[in-house]
Amino acid sequence: MAYRTNNKFTKMLLSDFALDALIQCGKMVMGYEKENHVREGHGGQGVEWMRLK
Repeated sequence: MAYRTNNKFTKMLLSDFALDALIQCGKMVMGYEKENHVREGHGGQGVEWMRLK
């Protein structure tokens, strides 16, 4: 299951402990770290995520 996020419109929940993989670079991060990775690693651009079990 893939989904897109754009950090201008997506709120970060600190309780999100799901593991997600970023399709563009393959990096796996916990849900609460997604926005930090997008901002620091991809210049804040919209990216596509894949939720892992």
